[in-house]
Amino acid sequence: MTFRELTIGSALRAIRHVAPSDRFLWPAARIALAKRDGRGTESLLPTADGFQMRLRLGQYPDGAMYFGVFEVQTIRLIKSILKPGDRAVDVGANIGYMTLHMAKRVGATGEVHSFEPVPGNRARLEQALVDNHFGFVRVHSEALGEKSDKTLIYDFSASTAGHAESSLRPLHENATALPCDVVRMDDVIDGPVRLIKVDVEGAEVGVLRGATRVIRENKPHLIVENNPKTLQAFGVTFADVYEAIRSAHDGYDAILLTAFSPKLSVQDLKADTLPAANVWFRPRV
Repeated sequence: MTFRELTIGSALRAIRHVAPSDRFLWPAARIALAKRDGRGTESLLPTADGFQMRLRLGQYPDGAMYFGVFEVQTIRLIKSILKPGDRAVDVGANIGYMTLHMAKRVGATGEVHSFEPVPGNRARLEQALVDNHFGFVRVHSEALGEKSDKTLIYDFSASTAGHAESSLRPLHENATALPCDVVRMDDVIDGPVRLIKVDVEGAEVGVLRGATRVIRENKPHLIVENNPKTLQAFGVTFADVYEAIRSAHDGYDAILLTAFSPKLSVQDLKADTLPAANVWFRPRV
């Protein structure tokens, strides 16, 4: 570790606990990691959160995960919601950063279901679970959707500087199309669920429509990504996300996970003017 990584990294590890967003945290981390090769090989490293992860420090989001400055508001929310013995579902688990946080919170008496259909991402996720002794996490190779199906998923790693991103739509050039099975959450998840996180590059509406029973019966906390560009690729907006949740259970307040985390009105949710950010659907007591 260089002196710059040590000094900036120490500051980032302290600030992340109170930072209202990670807007300025990753740029600082990128400065700290300026000498790292973004195309470099993976190294097994201890992260600021106490996990062992095989990361490529010169690229995003690996470097942000290393310093613990990746989606800091969402991580703090996950920690505040989950407790030992809970069950959580991570839809679009990628390389496992949020799955690891969920697993740490629920412990061996709880359960995490982690869905990641891209083989390369899933291999890194499964290795992270081995490295951190989280054998109670169940990894699923299928994508989630509105109905069971067979389709293609597009891996964009070759066109996003190694960022392990994918979607059920070809959002970037030079995407690698891979066969993918799609299942409904309602068909594979039984029993109580405390938290569901959905980040699937535009396919969120289908995931939620296929989880109507789980949402209706459990009224879990929901953390759903709003990315207008990727939603547009599926011909939907965040208003459709809201409708999919409301039709399953009309008992949620919505909070936008930005610097000030405002509570959203029904008009906000239907207006299609929200910025790109995660939205927390908090069940009303």
